[in-house]
Amino acid sequence: MQTINVITPCSRPKNLRRMVDSIFKDCSFFHINWFVGVDTSKVKDFFVEADIPNILYPNYGFFYDFKEDVNSVVGNAQRNVCLDRILNNKVFNGWCMFIDDDNSVHPNFYWTFFNDLINNPFHRVFIYSQDRKSDLMIILNPKHVGVGYKLTDSSQFIVHSDVIGNIRWKVDDYNADGLFIQEIYNKNSVLSFLSDFIVSNRNSLKD
Repeated sequence: MQTINVITPCSRPKNLRRMVDSIFKDCSFFHINWFVGVDTSKVKDFFVEADIPNILYPNYGFFYDFKEDVNSVVGNAQRNVCLDRILNNKVFNGWCMFIDDDNSVHPNFYWTFFNDLINNPFHRVFIYSQDRKSDLMIILNPKHVGVGYKLTDSSQFIVHSDVIGNIRWKVDDYNADGLFIQEIYNKNSVLSFLSDFIVSNRNSLKD
């Protein structure tokens, strides 16, 4: 069974309880590890606010790290601290996907990804579409699915840990998501799979 490491930069710990079902729902095709990088400049009492005992799932991994970086924007430093833990321990070798603490995973994603892997066994980057909510409108534009600067949102792609190496998110750049996946793509010349399937719902948990 392959592993998926879900990485969540966290400044809204109360949302974690709302994310649990979308992350672990119908995931029997994979072993799921959930890594939460807590921004301690914004979160004062993580264990109380996140209600940890109520979000743990048996037989799956739940890990958390604490990071404060005054130069970091939109959780980039927190994504990096989770990546460091994953890439420094071979037991976590597998796929990495980035789901922010106001996003949710599409309920059919794991089944879709499982089949995409069967049909594309040598691909190491998979990029999907995304529901975007803005001003009460859902903007769905598959033309934005791609590899590159300002083209790819953090929760649109899933990448295998064996092609990440020492590549990390630029902590002070709001467009670090596109830069991160573009650097992986350029450095490794990896086979990439593009799909208009909706992997995530952006800002679906935003208050």
